[in-house]
Amino acid sequence: MRIISQKGLRYINLPYEEVGISMQINDVESTYSIYAFSITDTGIWQMAKYSNQKSAIRALNDMNDAFVEIKKNTDHEGRQQMYKTEKIWRFPNE
Repeated sequence: MRIISQKGLRYINLPYEEVGISMQINDVESTYSIYAFSITDTGIWQMAKYSNQKSAIRALNDMNDAFVEIKKNTDHEGRQQMYKTEKIWRFPNE
């Protein structure tokens, strides 16, 4: 699955299976940012920014649900049965 950054941020398109995802709270701005970080090198990318924790957690849960749905429809050899092309998921705006 490919994950794409939120509209309004720099366009970033990453493979979900090759990154870790974390949420960081900015107490000064009272915002919640979601970052993707490479599991193979030192790359870190801001993927989304939300004004409240509920919206940030909802986005993370939706992303996880999309990935789980793909895994349900993947055969034992790793081929996606339901999708002819790779699934793309974009971080939503609030």
